[in-house]
Amino acid sequence: IPYWAEFWPSCHIMNKEIIKHYDFDGEKVLELGSGNGISGLGIPWKQGDIVYSDYDPNSFPFIRINHFLNHKCIPEILQLDWTKDDIPKTYNWILASDLAYEKRLFLPLINTFKKHLNPTGKILLTEPERSFALPFFDLLVEHGFGFHKKVFAAHNNNKDIMIGFYEIFIKNKDLK
Repeated sequence: IPYWAEFWPSCHIMNKEIIKHYDFDGEKVLELGSGNGISGLGIPWKQGDIVYSDYDPNSFPFIRINHFLNHKCIPEILQLDWTKDDIPKTYNWILASDLAYEKRLFLPLINTFKKHLNPTGKILLTEPERSFALPFFDLLVEHGFGFHKKVFAAHNNNKDIMIGFYEIFIKNKDLK
């Protein structure tokens, strides 16, 4: 089964936190690795304009259906591979659910954040508290980012798990 086809608990936590605590004031919000589009579904309800993205175009019909069922319109979707840095512009908001799942992805993800987040922007990231992902957060700090973290209980495949929700910001404004 492709990763994008799964309804990951991290995506549900992301969507719930967005709906509870954020307002996007008409801004475009880029979601990296959207999969089936669950993480960003709440953005339009919070006055944002979601731009979904995924490297696999097979996910696009599922993103469109999920978005249409909730918002009665067809969303913007970009086909992109953020590990190759082909994002066309910068954003004040970037979403990333469950993307630190392999060590080889840590630096490309951080470089994507550095190049495509506006200096006053924020990244909302969820990660299911995997021990091998801990160095990712150390690297974030080394590369001039700071973050605030909350942890939520979730359930996946008959197991109780914990999901970290991170609000990431550029600590060193000279980062660019």
